[in-house]
Amino acid sequence: MIKKESLIVNFLSWGLMIAKWLFGIMVFLLVTIGIGLAVPGIRKNLSYSTNILGISTSNLTVVFGAIFVSLFIFMIFFAIISYLQKLIKNIKNLSFFEITNLISIKKILHLILVLIIVQIFYGMLEIVLGILNNQAISINFAALLISFIFVVVVQTIYILLDNGLKLKNENDSFL
Repeated sequence: MIKKESLIVNFLSWGLMIAKWLFGIMVFLLVTIGIGLAVPGIRKNLSYSTNILGISTSNLTVVFGAIFVSLFIFMIFFAIISYLQKLIKNIKNLSFFEITNLISIKKILHLILVLIIVQIFYGMLEIVLGILNNQAISINFAALLISFIFVVVVQTIYILLDNGLKLKNENDSFL
């Protein structure tokens, strides 16, 4: 591997490791907050109710829901980072066209699609809550568009690796 490429791969590897640690810390903090909210004294301070979608619910339910969704999203990012680390490790070992890379990219693609579904659901919930509370509605299509572009890029990489793997297997069987 060229020195410049090696430097970039090492930088990506370190960046992914730092990101994984940061997501781990965020998950730990969210779990700690969730456990802290189970303490009766803290729970009592959040016990007044709010109206969501015409249903009276406690703020504690909203907080636990937000913590749950945040944990879900952080775990998806954590999994994406883990698969990216596998890819970087294979690139460091000069194993480009391997079935493990193809599997990792496919799993990353599925996780990104789950994030897009969560993003769409959140946007729809935001619109409904805005309508019910007579608030101005703003729709952020930019984030959704960026997500779809990212899916197209990852899918393109998947197709390239898949075709490269087929050519490699064909070449190996020919010899």
